[in-house]
Amino acid sequence: CEIENGTAGGVDVAGVVINCTIHNVGYIGLWLKGGIARNNFIYTDGATFQFNAIYCTAASIVQRNIVLLEEAADDQDGIGLAASSLCDNNSIWSNAGTGMGIHQLYSGIYIHSVSNNIVSGFSGVGGYGIKLDNGNSFAGSITGNSIYNCETDFASVDDFKLTNWIERLYIERLERKSKDIYKLLEVSKNDWEAV
Repeated sequence: CEIENGTAGGVDVAGVVINCTIHNVGYIGLWLKGGIARNNFIYTDGATFQFNAIYCTAASIVQRNIVLLEEAADDQDGIGLAASSLCDNNSIWSNAGTGMGIHQLYSGIYIHSVSNNIVSGFSGVGGYGIKLDNGNSFAGSITGNSIYNCETDFASVDDFKLTNWIERLYIERLERKSKDIYKLLEVSKNDWEAV
């Protein structure tokens, strides 16, 4: 699916959102009220989200999503977690924003597992890569994440690592698109012209 160019939110659901592209919506990219968000591409291009690209207000699983916040904006956040959530293998990039890559939405004690995410570019004043305490103690695990919090530090990041990260984003998206094409070929009985 593709959701684009609206002033309201992109997707508001308690359920499963997989393999969607959500961009240039004005409020929240994906408002997940419990469920699974996997393999989505959520980005801004000339617009900003008023809150989060992915906003989880109930226990959720958030995996293998790519979030690009291309407009430097105050308090524009990547992934916000409430309740007890699993957040792993996501790539979140901001263009020098002051928001947070991954954060806990509300105060309280929640159990989160946040692992193997790449967060980069939240370099404005008050910006965070990952912030899960929100005024109270944090319970859960944070493991294997890579945080490149300051855009100006890209010069000190090994070009090999940076190039591989960008290529990984490209390959993940290409793999997802090719699966869609194979499904269409299967339905059309390998009729390339119909696809």
